[in-house]
Amino acid sequence: MTDTNTETPEISTEPEVQVEEKKRKKSSKLLVAVIIILFIILFFVLGFGYYFYKNHVGTNTAYQEQIEVLTDKLDSQTARLSSQLQQTKSSNDTVKTQVEQLNIQLLDSQNKTKLYHDDIQSLRRAVSETNVRHPSDWILAEVEYLINLSGRKLWLEHDLNATIALLSTADQRIVEMGDPSLNPLRRALLEDINMLEALPSRDVDGIILSLSSLER
Repeated sequence: MTDTNTETPEISTEPEVQVEEKKRKKSSKLLVAVIIILFIILFFVLGFGYYFYKNHVGTNTAYQEQIEVLTDKLDSQTARLSSQLQQTKSSNDTVKTQVEQLNIQLLDSQNKTKLYHDDIQSLRRAVSETNVRHPSDWILAEVEYLINLSGRKLWLEHDLNATIALLSTADQRIVEMGDPSLNPLRRALLEDINMLEALPSRDVDGIILSLSSLER
């Protein structure tokens, strides 16, 4: 019987090792590439964040300054408007006082104007009567007035001297007229004047009774 030696052929593992080694190197390169990419991305992110932060802070500062400027302007305008409002109120009070004073003056002027109007009307009536009446009518009216006034002086004040003076003035007015028809009136006046001059000043009641006939 022949012995046959069967040798198991050896399988080489070198290719497998090389493949694994290549895989590891490839994985390492890929990992390094990924890390580098991540660092690059992180760098850009950080740079963009810093840029954004600086711009944001600068913008906020600018906005804050503008807000402060606008606030100052608003406060200034508010104070100015408040001052103007106060001045306007004070001016309104002054104008109101002036208007009240003008109303009082106007009312007083209207009252005076009415009085002047009444006086003018009286003067117009007097002028009209003057144009109609004869001058002697005015003298007679004056004589009548003097006689009536002398009676009041005697009745109310018991003033004999004033009574005699008034009657004498009335007699002079009659003389100035030169009208003979008034002689009886003048004789009555002279009688009363002589009686007043002759009687004592204490006898007032008797004098009053004597003048009553003349006034009638």
